[in-house]
Amino acid sequence: MNPHGYEDGEEGEEGFAENLDEKNLSDDEAEGTRILRAMSFARQLALSPYLYACNPEKRPTYEQYVETSPKLKYVMDCIKSVKQYHEERDEPVSGQVIYMNAGVHYFPLLKDYLVHKVGYKESEVGIIKGGISVSKKEGIKERFLAGDVKIIIGSDTIKEGINLQERSTVLYNCWLNFNPTDQKQLEGRIFRFGNIYANVRIVDPLMEDSIDIFMFQKLEEKTSRINEIWFRSGKTNALSLEEFNPGELKMGLVTDPHALAGLMMMEEKERLQDELNGLRNQKEVLKTLDEQRAIYNTNFPHVKKTADKYSPSKEAGKARTIETLFKIYRDYLEDENSGSSYLDENTFDKVRKAYAAVQRGIEQVLQPRGLDINFKLESVTKNLDKEIDVKQKYMDETTGDKGINAKAEEIIADRVKKGYKPKTVAERVKEFASLNPKLLSERMVYDGSDAAKAKQAEQKKKGQALEGTADRLTKIIELRESFKRMKNRLEKVRELRNAA
Repeated sequence: MNPHGYEDGEEGEEGFAENLDEKNLSDDEAEGTRILRAMSFARQLALSPYLYACNPEKRPTYEQYVETSPKLKYVMDCIKSVKQYHEERDEPVSGQVIYMNAGVHYFPLLKDYLVHKVGYKESEVGIIKGGISVSKKEGIKERFLAGDVKIIIGSDTIKEGINLQERSTVLYNCWLNFNPTDQKQLEGRIFRFGNIYANVRIVDPLMEDSIDIFMFQKLEEKTSRINEIWFRSGKTNALSLEEFNPGELKMGLVTDPHALAGLMMMEEKERLQDELNGLRNQKEVLKTLDEQRAIYNTNFPHVKKTADKYSPSKEAGKARTIETLFKIYRDYLEDENSGSSYLDENTFDKVRKAYAAVQRGIEQVLQPRGLDINFKLESVTKNLDKEIDVKQKYMDETTGDKGINAKAEEIIADRVKKGYKPKTVAERVKEFASLNPKLLSERMVYDGSDAAKAKQAEQKKKGQALEGTADRLTKIIELRESFKRMKNRLEKVRELRNAA
């Protein structure tokens, strides 16, 4: 575990940058390091102010740690709503998983909050993180699958190789990953076959006006996972995703209309700049194409004439393909008795390369623009220049200060029309809880059989045995370390007495 609460080796590039000495770096490298360091600080703040590396206060109470973080408070209150829903119906409480790969050293505070404020028993909350034994990890997992453990608080350790799906309904991802594959791995801990509940929720709590916006945007760009429609037992999602727009969600996290407008125009500018670069690239491609066309037209007649002479066509009047002519000409060059010269080889090399360049140009530029190989370079270039000028002018007008202000006014008007106002944590929790009746009531399998009950009891027994063994082993190791420390102190005392 490092000082910032990440598991060693798992904090990513931005965590590494926090401790990187800039003295031996170039200006560009130093700037990159500062950016990564700032990202790391921003991610810490989005989760908890107590994780911020520059915050001198590092010993919060469990209440301070949770209640100063809107994200953690939201998660705890959502967990409480699920617990209350089941208890009101006198039914077993479903399992829930909290994931974050930061603040791992504060996991005991989360457990304390769940016990003292949410109402779980201490034995119903398990912590899985790096450094615990395999037996301990397996014991918590087995008890969770049996329903004895209700909450698992996990770090990166739970992303792979640990299936928690049998009685789980919610996974709270409090630490967004850059890699969508990691996201999928994490979701797969509870989102897989074998769950008695028909529906599960993967909750990514996102903070307004924070780096969560950037993190979500990066994931959105890398994968279309949110818009996928998943099927389970022939059924689609319980909640319709057809009207869910991740772009709108991302924009909704920015409360300042002018900041939002600046973000939107920055993305629009990048899109338009890509289009401008594409048009300019087309000009260069056409210029090269014109040159290669001239080379091809100049030298191809020699290749055709030589090929026809070397291997006359057996079908008079039937034109040979270019590929056929190239093959015959190559045979001509390789024939020691053909009398071919270095000039013949050089000509063939020019024609072959020119032909390949012409084919690429036709596919990349001419065909999409409705042109053929007989295009007029001057005329086409002139049209491209006009397109570039129009697009450049549009980009300057719409993405400059005037355009940003206009977009901000548009956003303000739209929010007024829709009655937009930021929502509190309590209001967001209420939205989550409103889905409980629909998502927690439907079951895939009703495990009331004697066999199912016996399996559950066996899982619980196995988990308790594994955890008990692991805990006893941990106590023995701790006791041994205590004896070592005591022995070292006694030796130092003996040395001091002898020295006196």
